Amino acid sequence: MFIKIVLRSRLSLSAISISRGYASTAGWGRFTKPAKSVDGFYIDTRQGQRQVLKDWVSRNGHKYRFEVADDTDFDMATAFWAETFNKTSNIVEKLNPEEHELYPVLVPMAEFMIAQRNIIICFDEGGRLVGTGVEK
Repeated sequence: MFIKIVLRSRLSLSAISISRGYASTAGWGRFTKPAKSVDGFYIDTRQGQRQVLKDWVSRNGHKYRFEVADDTDFDMATAFWAETFNKTSNIVEKLNPEEHELYPVLVPMAEFMIAQRNIIICFDEGGRLVGTGVEK
């Protein structure tokens, strides 16, 4: 079975096909899924070693830290995306791929964005990864 994601624009049509058989056996280069804490979060073990963009306090008093991801954050950011992509992308939600089936698409994308320093990661006051984003 193939997952087909078709991207349409006025000028071009391209398709990315990923074989489920390939996705389940493929190696993804340097990617290794990191361990999680007991409560299911990835923990920041490098606090203070990245460029901090903003410290923010929400209305209810929770503290968050926004930082620029670097090469060392590659595994954590990629794993977080793979886990949350089914919930945040409606086309992926409809296809319902397993987490490992997203790695052939997400790993090259993360490698490119990490190299450009375009990934923003957000940690809560306990050092738990609670979000990621892409800087414009």
